[in-house]
Amino acid sequence: GSDLPCRCSDRQTSPRPTEFVFALSCTDEFLKERIMELPEDQVSGTHNAEDAFLRRLAQYRQDNTEENTVLNYFDFREIHPDTIELTAETLGLARERVQEVVGVPHNYGPTPEEQVILDRLAAEEEAERAARQAAEDEQNRQVSEQQAAEQQAAWDTKYAEVRRQEQEALDEAALPLRNYLMKHVMPTLSQVGPFLFTNNQSSMHNLSLSL
Repeated sequence: GSDLPCRCSDRQTSPRPTEFVFALSCTDEFLKERIMELPEDQVSGTHNAEDAFLRRLAQYRQDNTEENTVLNYFDFREIHPDTIELTAETLGLARERVQEVVGVPHNYGPTPEEQVILDRLAAEEEAERAARQAAEDEQNRQVSEQQAAEQQAAWDTKYAEVRRQEQEALDEAALPLRNYLMKHVMPTLSQVGPFLFTNNQSSMHNLSLSL
């Protein structure tokens, strides 16, 4: 058998070292049978057509030999590929083999460089959040002060109106008494006043003589 192109689990855009490498190996006959099982619309006019497929398969065999294979790249770095032999009987077990080696699906943590970026973004986000909160607090303070001033002004206006109405009520209540005094008491006082003043002067004169 011969090895098909290697498929690895690391992502091209990530600097994270490769952890797992799998090499799928099968015979030419197996590949031809798989092509023959494809629907006609997936073969006719595509690279899966018989001539095109055989040409690509021959080119691949020529370019990938035991001495010249991408798998040597990983062997050189002590990352040993896991070879899976594919046959009609073992095809369904390939995925189970990969899951057995890799384990359950999981997310990789960030690299140190990625963590620095994440920390910086988190700090910037926190600073923006604090700035928004400070601006919101200041706006709320100004609104509260304005509302308090408006409430105080409204209370002062209402209090002044109440005092005015109380004074008017007092003046209105005192009006009958004022009219009575002006009509009945003040005339009498006007008549008695001069008499009292004259008698008071006489009394003071007699007191002076007796002294």
